[in-house]
Amino acid sequence: MNRNIYIKIVCLFLPLVALISCNDDDSFQEDSRLAGKEGVYIYHTNPITGEDYTADELAELPYDPLKVERYGMGESISLQVVAQARPLKINVSSASNPSIALTLTAFKRFGDEWISERFKSEVTELGLEIGEKITLDFEIIYNDENKLGFEKPSLGSISFDIERAEDRTPVSTSFIVFLKKKVDSFIGLVTENEVTSIEMDVQVGSAISFDGSDDLVTVENTPELDFRYTDNYSIGFWVKTTSSVSDPAMVSDKDWGGGSNDGFIFAYTGGSWKLNYAGAGSRVDLNGGTINDGNWHFLMATIDRGGNLTIYQDGEVQGSADISPLEGVIINSGYPIRMGQDGTGSYGSWFEGQIGNLVIYDYVLSPEEVNKVSAPSGITLRSSVGAVTNLAFTNERDAIESMEDNRFTYTFDGSNYVTIANEGDLDFRYDGDYSISFWVNTTSSTSDPIMFGDQNWASSGNKGISIAFRGDNWRVAVGDGEGNKADAATSGIPFNDGNWHMLTITLDRDEDMRMYQDGVLVANADMSNVGNTNSGNPLRIAQDGTGSYGISFEGKIANSMIFDYVLTEEEVVELFND
Repeated sequence: MNRNIYIKIVCLFLPLVALISCNDDDSFQEDSRLAGKEGVYIYHTNPITGEDYTADELAELPYDPLKVERYGMGESISLQVVAQARPLKINVSSASNPSIALTLTAFKRFGDEWISERFKSEVTELGLEIGEKITLDFEIIYNDENKLGFEKPSLGSISFDIERAEDRTPVSTSFIVFLKKKVDSFIGLVTENEVTSIEMDVQVGSAISFDGSDDLVTVENTPELDFRYTDNYSIGFWVKTTSSVSDPAMVSDKDWGGGSNDGFIFAYTGGSWKLNYAGAGSRVDLNGGTINDGNWHFLMATIDRGGNLTIYQDGEVQGSADISPLEGVIINSGYPIRMGQDGTGSYGSWFEGQIGNLVIYDYVLSPEEVNKVSAPSGITLRSSVGAVTNLAFTNERDAIESMEDNRFTYTFDGSNYVTIANEGDLDFRYDGDYSISFWVNTTSSTSDPIMFGDQNWASSGNKGISIAFRGDNWRVAVGDGEGNKADAATSGIPFNDGNWHMLTITLDRDEDMRMYQDGVLVANADMSNVGNTNSGNPLRIAQDGTGSYGISFEGKIANSMIFDYVLTEEEVVELFND
């Protein structure tokens, strides 16, 4: 979960039931046990998307989601109480529905606060018809009895309204085109897909096939993309083709009937490519390199209205031109962004090949940022909306890099390892749900080295996560450094046979840590009490978080993937079969 959206909202600070209480000797004194820690609110996600509200979504709501939420048929009601002081228990009830009577007793750290286990329900279980509302009352009994001279615990309360909305179609959380804002995560963009096929590719995410005759993808012309008419932006994507047909559009929002028409186009030129950008009667044309070799290539353009337009291929600059005269000029073709066609959707030539992971950025990427997103590393971050991002890394002591069985592989000899850059894009793992998956191939029988982790493996109770090799089986430990951890291991399921095996770990903060081997659940452990796991170390492959654990891993690890959400069992199986 991402708590930032709620931290930015003014929390509900509730008065105590009694500020003046009777102490043990029957005198009266001010009860200050909760002084400065009275804050409490209800946490939940957007019921339509199942994700945390974005700032834009919050701005459009006609109600305060800290006080009320609207749910349609089939949408899961999942509420958690967040309190500044630790509760002992929370009684949940409703005056209008006596059947609602339960007690929440499990709490864990949530940054500097405490978060309860979930209250779960559905509008039909609450007996609600469309337009009806029910109030849930949360009575909080704090864990402070017999403190500061008071025998009884402090009390607090908060109410939350559930309203049944009109039934609605769930919003897709799997997209093929993405918007990346400078100050936000990836946002999936709605598309109309008229294509041969869309397949998952380990390197690029969604690989869209275009048949060269009538396939195209149209990106909905949302106001969220209007910044490209006047401001700086960047656009990048992966492409694979062997075509020799010249002049079709790969990605464009302009009428390619004329190069001076407003807008941009990544045009395929029969073996290589070019970028055309025009507005206010002026145009820029920059040529890229050869791309029709049947391999994936990453193409990007960065458009700095006050400086240069620069194009990149596989992270290398192909050309640059001054476009400062266009600063402040409105460049609006009137057409949406399309893939496989120009902005009109009716240009005479059609692209044949595959395009993957199209991302529009509302800012200009630096050369270093372009290199990061374009360099295949076999180590990727995969967002809940479907975006795939290469993670920056350091190959410590020259582990061998190779492609084996279409997997980006690192071979470790016991002296080397890989460090994943700790740049903030993986911070969700400290308090949130996530998953890790990778392929491993080894014949070693050495027990206890780390295959993947950020924990100091001197103790399995330290903050962080360790995925350890146990000679022929494996173990996962994730701890908060305060005595709470999830720790499980396989037994009798060896994988050190010299064949490739996929290991997948899902970490659900409210339920279990689960371990899968080749798509099959092999072990699990409760992790509902595990708090913040920030070890201060980066994630490493073939070493623990410190980079200096005494026992080193020998073998091969490939296609390491980190997901910012919990994979379902079906998704784990699909990942293995892909």
